[in-house]
Amino acid sequence: MSYGMASEIVPHTSVHNYEEWFATRQLHLSADASKSDPNHLYLGVRPQCGFLTLRSLQIALSGVHSMRGRRKLLPVHESLFKSPEAEAAYRASYEVSLRLWPTPSESIEIPTGFGVTHVVACGTTAGAPVVLLPAMLLSATMWYATVSGLCDRFRCYAADFPSDIGLSVATKPPANCSDCVAWLNELLNGLGIARASFVGASYGSFLALNYAIAEPARVKQLVVTSPAASLVGLWSFYPRILLSLLLPGGSVVERILHWVFAERFSLDHPVIQQLIVGSKTLQPRLKLYPKVFSDSQLAGLSVPLYLLLGEKEVCYNPESAARRARRLMPHALVQILPELGHLLVMECPSTVNQRILAYLQD
Repeated sequence: MSYGMASEIVPHTSVHNYEEWFATRQLHLSADASKSDPNHLYLGVRPQCGFLTLRSLQIALSGVHSMRGRRKLLPVHESLFKSPEAEAAYRASYEVSLRLWPTPSESIEIPTGFGVTHVVACGTTAGAPVVLLPAMLLSATMWYATVSGLCDRFRCYAADFPSDIGLSVATKPPANCSDCVAWLNELLNGLGIARASFVGASYGSFLALNYAIAEPARVKQLVVTSPAASLVGLWSFYPRILLSLLLPGGSVVERILHWVFAERFSLDHPVIQQLIVGSKTLQPRLKLYPKVFSDSQLAGLSVPLYLLLGEKEVCYNPESAARRARRLMPHALVQILPELGHLLVMECPSTVNQRILAYLQD
């Protein structure tokens, strides 16, 4: 599929402070089910800050059931799967996605203090290591197109974040930024890597930035695509979640995906179908949601950084994110790609892969 490239970036309009709006109101949301459905979803959400709205999305996607308006979380186990049958269904969809990978790959399980992390590795064993961190609700398989541009020169390690949808087992979900740093330290140690380049998407970009701020000596280069929060708040994201939850009928997940991708990526794609299967079969236990880093944290980041944003970004204003990045990190390469959105690494890999490869080879 080809995409036309616009000749200039059209600035987005300003957004309101939805976080303040959420903090002053009690929200009762009913979504994605009919009254006759025994698994009818009812949420009584009382956000104290914007990030708890992301928690409401996680709850909506991970099988919270309630009766008479009382919230009841499904039991927490080390496994994120709701049943053995659910696990079999998700693993089958994961395997279908792995068939898209252009080179033979191997699955590696790395024990950490937070559980066993599942990693998909591919590429030349003689190449420098590149660690790829996925977007929330996606998994290592989302990098199928990116590794095709890297595997001839690099050894690629795509990880499933513990406590999110994927094949990692979370015995102790990372609860804060320090935990995520500790998890990545243990992951690198388990893989026998002293220093690596990192590539992230959305939530994975937030994790990569967080790690580079804390452990710059272990990060050779950093490629962050469409970072979740990190630079600016997710102001556009919150009301859209509410709208998707409030609209009757249909799938909440598919409504959100249509909004994120528009017509730029098919929801019939195996990786997206895997996400949809995962939303029905797994219970994510995410405890850390993306935040905006302070001026001092970003200004002190010395690691070589390549920031890629999409003109059609819907979670926040990409122009605002780019301005803040250029102001605080003048050494960074910052680009807004026309006609692409939040998950640009999937929407137009031919364009994005060339840019990532060129940067990592410098």
